[in-house]
Amino acid sequence: MEFNKIDLDYRNYTTLKLAGNLLHANEILTFCTKNGSAPYLALRDFVEEWLHPSPYMSIMTSGSTGKPKVMEVAKNHMLWSASQSAKYFNFQKEQSALLSLPLTYIAGKMMVVRAFYSQLNLYIQEPKTQALQDLPLDITIDFAPFTPMQLDIIPKNVQLPRKVLLGGGPVSKELEDKLQDFQEEIYHGYGMAETLSHIALRRVNGPKRSEIYQAFSSVKLRLDTRNCLCIQLPFQKEEITTNDIVQMKGPHSFIWLGRIDNVINTGGIKVFPEDIENKITVLISCRFFISSKEDAILGEKVILILEKNGFTLAEWKILKTQLQSVLSKYEVPKEVYTANEFIETHSGKIQREATLKISQKAI
Repeated sequence: MEFNKIDLDYRNYTTLKLAGNLLHANEILTFCTKNGSAPYLALRDFVEEWLHPSPYMSIMTSGSTGKPKVMEVAKNHMLWSASQSAKYFNFQKEQSALLSLPLTYIAGKMMVVRAFYSQLNLYIQEPKTQALQDLPLDITIDFAPFTPMQLDIIPKNVQLPRKVLLGGGPVSKELEDKLQDFQEEIYHGYGMAETLSHIALRRVNGPKRSEIYQAFSSVKLRLDTRNCLCIQLPFQKEEITTNDIVQMKGPHSFIWLGRIDNVINTGGIKVFPEDIENKITVLISCRFFISSKEDAILGEKVILILEKNGFTLAEWKILKTQLQSVLSKYEVPKEVYTANEFIETHSGKIQREATLKISQKAI
């Protein structure tokens, strides 16, 4: 689908259905104000900016690789993203959708734009880990975006939305294995604030489960000299250069390997922290991540950081034996560090460098 400014004129998308109430323009603002809860007031502020004559609106990056920054984006470009999602997920008018993400960031904002574009019946609730517990029992949700953390703690007997979009962080192997017990369609999106949500998706569960992300056909992809992904969107002249190392599987498909910011060169061998984390997630009960420290012999040595108050030598010996059974000798952490509480961005992502600075060597 080529970008067409006329077809995607934001001024033509001012009707929103909220929990069964069909509202137009300022009626949305009145409805949200009358409700008075925090998520509805946040929605009111977003819609007020959407209805403003300016063709642009402000969004904030997550801050996962640096300080969060404010960007100005075109509303018509947001509608392009919504149109791609609608085509991929086959949205139908008045299908139900749930927003349980903060409207501070692009994921929450784009769910509202999708509701505008596809005329979805949108339910909105306080962003929290227990994303489905407050929904009335008689409501069936057709589509909802969640973070991996939100989905990780949902009991098996809870009915998920018919289609689920995961984003905001990687899906661990442990979570992906757990999701095979669900019959609903679960996808993981690849994207960022700069791409206005996902530009590629992969199926996480079921017979169509795959590690390969399939990008929208109108998005052009290539690798730079670092083997990092470069993205050309149909409405931008300049391509977006990422720090994501990927393996291209076709013109519009790739496997995500990790971030170049995190790659560890240990003894001349490059290892990916995200890959190691996926392999060992079933062995560690607390939150953790893999990082590195300078080493006189190896250049960099792999280390393990645990969100834990203390760690004994006996515990480390047992864990190290388990790690050696699933990791190559270059991937096995040489040291273990602990931090009482990980430092996070406003969107809940772990700030690795900041956390590493406050961590203490355990043994």
